[in-house]
Amino acid sequence: MIRWYNAERLHSAMGFLRPVDYYRGNPRERHEVRRRKLAVARHRRRKKNLALRQPTLHLKPRETVP
Repeated sequence: MIRWYNAERLHSAMGFLRPVDYYRGNPRERHEVRRRKLAVARHRRRKKNLALRQPTLHLKPRETVP
């Protein structure tokens, strides 16, 4: 359990890094890598979602009341 907590679990207080990466590595560099990966993932997801065919609603034009 302690090994999992320190070596595998992502901690929100450490910017979603594992403690072993935070204390033994360069946290700023790892945050920058993570930021770039998330940006690429957002771009791909947006592109995929925009490619989906969206259903259109067939609405009748509103009638104006005199």
